[in-house]
Amino acid sequence: MADIYHKYYSDRKTVLTVNNKSMFYNKFNVIPEDKFFYIPAISYQTFPDAVNAQVQSILSGKNDIIILSYQNAEKKQIFPYGIKNREILQYLSDHYQMIYEQNHIQMYIKQNFAINEQASNSAQ
Repeated sequence: MADIYHKYYSDRKTVLTVNNKSMFYNKFNVIPEDKFFYIPAISYQTFPDAVNAQVQSILSGKNDIIILSYQNAEKKQIFPYGIKNREILQYLSDHYQMIYEQNHIQMYIKQNFAINEQASNSAQ
C-alpha cells in the first residue's frame, strides 16, 4: 500500500488511518492532522471521544486519503457496535474511490484526486 501511495499520491498529505493502523503515517511519511489519530484501548462507553472524532473526520471530507481497517471484516464493521457504520460506508462510496484492498484493510482516495490522476496518466 505504501508503494501505491508513494508512486501516485505522495502529494496528498491529509491522511486518516482508522482503527489503530497508525504505522501508515510512518510508511507514508506524513504527520497526523487529527487529535485522535488512533483509538486507545479503552471501551467506547468509557471514552467515546476518539471514535467519535474519527467518525467526524471521515464524514467531514477533509481527508485526501483514508485507510480503513475493519474491526470485523466479515460484517464490514468499522467501529464498536457498528457506530455510524452504514453512514460511513455510504459516504466513502459517494465521495471516495477504493484503490486498494487486502484482508480487512482498504485504502480510499478522494474521488476528485483519483479522477485527476487518471486524466493526467491518460495525457502522457
